[in-house]
Amino acid sequence: MNNYIEKIMEIINKNKKKLIITTSVCVFSVVGLGLAGATLTYNKAKSNINYTTEQVKEIALGAVKGDVVGIRKKIELRISNKL
Repeated sequence: MNNYIEKIMEIINKNKKKLIITTSVCVFSVVGLGLAGATLTYNKAKSNINYTTEQVKEIALGAVKGDVVGIRKKIELRISNKL
């Protein structure tokens, strides 16, 4: 068991700079993709609430006959696999 650990430590010591650079690039890539995803999700959620109550009434009455009794704003996110 100690033989394996010694070999691993030897490999790490030989390639320390490569390991640090590779790890840094991977961490920054994951953080960057996470921020991009969070930004896209936030913008999508924010875009759903841009209607005024009058516009909402017009849209609802265009789709369904009758009167508008009340209005509740609700954010609906449709998750798709399209990029």
